[in-house]
Amino acid sequence: ISNPEWFCDNQGSVLADQKDWSGTGWYKLDQKQYSLLNTPPGNLSCGTRYPGWLKSPNHLDIQLNERVNGTVCFQVMDNECGRQQEIQIMRCGNESSNHLIYYLKDVPECYARYCTSY
Repeated sequence: ISNPEWFCDNQGSVLADQKDWSGTGWYKLDQKQYSLLNTPPGNLSCGTRYPGWLKSPNHLDIQLNERVNGTVCFQVMDNECGRQQEIQIMRCGNESSNHLIYYLKDVPECYARYCTSY
């Protein structure tokens, strides 16, 4: 299956969405209420063939200035965790205004990307 509208989060690929992917590094999502999806989004969603979601269930409970490891699963057809990628998550800011940042790596293969929600 191929679709010209699909993207991947891999800096070395011509399919990388240059508007929102700059390669491996720390990412703060545009608004504080955005986060990586924490449930499988469904096959062929998020503008890609292999949508990625955060398998680590406790990432929203991270304390201020705490850094934790997490696992992103990439859904491959009916397999909700057909590929995996280790990431890091950190809560930054202060008590009254804080947000999550994610250390994301290039995806393991193209037509995979990280999915977000708000």
